[in-house]
Amino acid sequence: MTRRTYRLDRAAGIALPPYAGWTSFATALSTEIARRNRART
Repeated sequence: MTRRTYRLDRAAGIALPPYAGWTSFATALSTEIARRNRART
């Protein structure tokens, strides 16, 4: 997504990597929380 956006609009393409990083981190965090919650029940 970042590469395609960068080709169309450089400013938007440069702004996307932090968003991609944050969503990756949030996904990993949510997955770990769900995994730990399942272990308790």
